[in-house]
Amino acid sequence: MRGAAGTGDGADRLGDIWLRPEADDRCPEGSERLDAWRLVDVRVTGSRRSPADAERWDITLDGVEDFYGEPDDPYLEAGVSLHDERTWLGHCRDLSIILPPDDEPSGPPFQLLGCAPSEALSAALATGTRRSLRLDEAELQILDRTGARLADRLVSAPEISGWRPSPLGDGLLDIDLTDGPYPQIPVWARPVWNRWLTGPPTEPNLWAAYPAREREQ
Repeated sequence: MRGAAGTGDGADRLGDIWLRPEADDRCPEGSERLDAWRLVDVRVTGSRRSPADAERWDITLDGVEDFYGEPDDPYLEAGVSLHDERTWLGHCRDLSIILPPDDEPSGPPFQLLGCAPSEALSAALATGTRRSLRLDEAELQILDRTGARLADRLVSAPEISGWRPSPLGDGLLDIDLTDGPYPQIPVWARPVWNRWLTGPPTEPNLWAAYPAREREQ
């Protein structure tokens, strides 16, 4: 993003953000070309003062488009504004989208680290066939550090794509799955989850410090 107005000292991770093309005389408000689209799990990977305007920044972001993706023909001639549903983050005079090469290696979609396998799972791994490694529909139970059940997440028809001894303990395995849980935990909600993973809060009304969207988590 070139020519972004802002301080340039924002946090590395932005969470989910929306990009909204700006209107002008050639593309007035109401045009479908001005529809916003969302980037998920966005982080800042680079920034520098804009050579064209010392009061602006050129910023490089890394993120993934959501299910709906970018509009077919977004209007970018007047620039793009960014927001996170709560705060306007800035205005950019130009936008370049850089796609990774098709052959770029990617890690497994979801990993289970330090697993103590049951007898049934150990037998499936020992068999090692695709049929035995297909888990059908599975439920991921998320526990806090006291062992109390915190939340459930559905994992729809995953397959085990790899496994290996875990450095977290003897007899434990790190397991790769072809699919992760749904719904995923968004970046902006992870501080809330990290707090609960240590156990239930001991102070009252801690939720009041969070905006409405975080309270839903």
